[in-house]
Amino acid sequence: MKYKANIIVFLAALALLVAVVFIMPPDPGAGDFENRAMSPMPQLSVSSFFDGSFFKGIDDYMSDATAYRTSMLQFASDFERSFGIGVPGSATLADVSTEDLGLGIIPEVEDEDLLIELPE
Repeated sequence: MKYKANIIVFLAALALLVAVVFIMPPDPGAGDFENRAMSPMPQLSVSSFFDGSFFKGIDDYMSDATAYRTSMLQFASDFERSFGIGVPGSATLADVSTEDLGLGIIPEVEDEDLLIELPE
């Protein structure tokens, strides 16, 4: 009986998650953030159903129409950058501004020999 209760709780949580995904509106700024057009909702037809293109379109649409997509992508990017994780062969933008050296830390130096001049 314990296993049936676990299955029922899991299926109820899964159904709630699916309902929330369909109810929440998509992120309107995701296309601008990614600099591309978001996938439209595919049209259902008999041929697209049987050749699998309808389900591929649903998959693309659901991944693009996620609520808070921009926030999630920004969080993932910040997380990857903070741990040095990246895609092999991809470029990484490093901010080496004169105000904080990219780290937010500028130590106070009293010895003139140890003072490092920042570039303009």
